[in-house]
Amino acid sequence: MAGAASEPGVAPLQGAPQQAVEGVFEVHDELEAVPGLAKVRERIGATAVEYLESLEHDYVRDPELAWELLNAYVRLGRSRAGVGSSIGETRSGLQLAAKTLELGSVVESGEPGVERLDRLFVAYEGLASIFFETQRAKEHLETVERMARLAPRLSLLRQAQAYAELGTYHHHYSSGERALPDFARALKILRPLSLDPSAQPAAGLALVSTLAGFGRAHTRIGNFKEAIAALDEVVQLSERNLAAHPQNARSSRHLYWGHVLLGDVWGGPNRFNLGRIPEAVHHYQAARRIAEGFVAADPNNDMAKLDLARACDREGAAIGDVRPAEALELLEHARTLGLQTSIRNYSGLGVRFSYFTRSVAPLLLLERSDQARVNIAEARKLFEKMKKDGVYGDETELLKAEAMGFYKSGQPREALLAAKRHLALLKEDCDLPGKFEMVDLLERIRMYAAGIDPEAGVMASSERAVTP
Repeated sequence: MAGAASEPGVAPLQGAPQQAVEGVFEVHDELEAVPGLAKVRERIGATAVEYLESLEHDYVRDPELAWELLNAYVRLGRSRAGVGSSIGETRSGLQLAAKTLELGSVVESGEPGVERLDRLFVAYEGLASIFFETQRAKEHLETVERMARLAPRLSLLRQAQAYAELGTYHHHYSSGERALPDFARALKILRPLSLDPSAQPAAGLALVSTLAGFGRAHTRIGNFKEAIAALDEVVQLSERNLAAHPQNARSSRHLYWGHVLLGDVWGGPNRFNLGRIPEAVHHYQAARRIAEGFVAADPNNDMAKLDLARACDREGAAIGDVRPAEALELLEHARTLGLQTSIRNYSGLGVRFSYFTRSVAPLLLLERSDQARVNIAEARKLFEKMKKDGVYGDETELLKAEAMGFYKSGQPREALLAAKRHLALLKEDCDLPGKFEMVDLLERIRMYAAGIDPEAGVMASSERAVTP
């Protein structure tokens, strides 16, 4: 943190600790809704942290210092690694989030009043976004459980937000079926609340983000009609919010995500979908235009670059089988954007990994087998590095790419081995998209096993017959 206070445009803190830090927080929070100012917010947060840490008090014995430190850490963490407008320094953001979680226990033990509990709830909500982004399931669940514990003592809005965060957790780590009731409870509160002028704009923004989660959960279990209805509403409400407040960064990101998720429903590469590629491309291109605006507004913002990379990656993967040359251009652009981000950013590593695995199919279609082999080798190397560093990488995508490469180069035994390893990673109790992935994989196993492993071919045929 050293040197943060000397950054241009950020003055050293002066005055009594509480008043000085609260003033900094007010400025920080006012800037959060403005696109292009992530780096400025990060500097402000770093200044507050440096100042509080310089006091050298024992925060365990000083609840007020613990509270001020918590606020500083959560804001700096969000500015560095949140899923919204941040500079994308995932590793340091994760460290700050862990410190904040520890401080939260100290603050709660002091039996704070309702006003402070409400602010603590907001702090936990910020932590949840960081743990979600960094795939830290244990810490994410602990944060969600704390939000759920505080919510009954707070407003209806907080209760809805707690339900929605629980839905996000269940969707990500469990199933769409477990997530849907949580999102439904949140929406039951938020729909009437969003019509109350005294609850705006927070309730309206919460409604949009909850609808996005609701739509994703429906997609995951194949309820496409319900998913499209929810996500269309996300787009409509976001456009309305932006018309009223054109500079609101959260509404811009809601609109971006609405288009990304609609693209996934229509024909995205990540999950079970309707297989309608033109509609998917339409939404991915809309998301790409929005993300290009993010980058133009803040060219040094890693998260803006990663938003653009995500849209390019999704579109490239969606058209890989029909327009492989164009797909490769999009995937390579996504990779370039990923390379421009900090090495401390986990999402940047994910973008690079995705390029190496998703580029294999179009390369093979274009008869560029040598480059496909190089990319497969790079994907394996990067996956091992990510695993060593505790960063999530989808090994099933890697094994699928390896199997395709082996089979194309005349190595069916090696292709079959990779496919069997892929099968071993799939959950037996997976939800609907996983079942379709399993059917697809069993079909490939039958093809790879033809003429070399009759037993594997019979197994794949019988398994496919009983898979729902």
